[in-house]
Amino acid sequence: MVDSSKKVIVGIFVLVSLILFSLGVILVGSGRGLFTRSHTLFVKYNHIKGLQNGASVHLAGIDAGYVKDISFNPAGKQFEVLVTLEVLARYFPLIRQDSEASITTRGLLGDKYIQISLGSSDSPPLKSGDFVQAKVETSVMDQLQGGGIVERTDAMISSLAELLEEVKQGNRIGNTLKYLE
Repeated sequence: MVDSSKKVIVGIFVLVSLILFSLGVILVGSGRGLFTRSHTLFVKYNHIKGLQNGASVHLAGIDAGYVKDISFNPAGKQFEVLVTLEVLARYFPLIRQDSEASITTRGLLGDKYIQISLGSSDSPPLKSGDFVQAKVETSVMDQLQGGGIVERTDAMISSLAELLEEVKQGNRIGNTLKYLE
């Protein structure tokens, strides 16, 4: 009898130890400690461009937190997306009322993260639960389309295709080009 009760106690001890070890690995692996102090900030966007929960929040290039939640803003007068940020307490005093949060792309794969600017030293710091100003940045493709580069390139390729077709068929341009040789 004593032998079987010892086995039960050892089994419970091993099970609890495995659960605690697994929890520790998860917390350390995610970079979010159990006892790490953080503050919550909010940002409102019209479009989040593929930003996801868990994305990094950078403050002047330093990893300072993560995106905790993404949802539609129920209090907004128009449809907008409410992004909840968790910022580590040691970086929080550097975020000011004139700081701006922009959605930025990392690398060629297009991973999205939030980049917060420091703001000016004479601006008062934000408090936990405040809103950071959203800064909307245009992507490279938006800039190309806005400048008409894509349309002009498309027109140039079409003209070149027509010219090559005429050369193939031996029309006037083709004859002119032959005499230039």
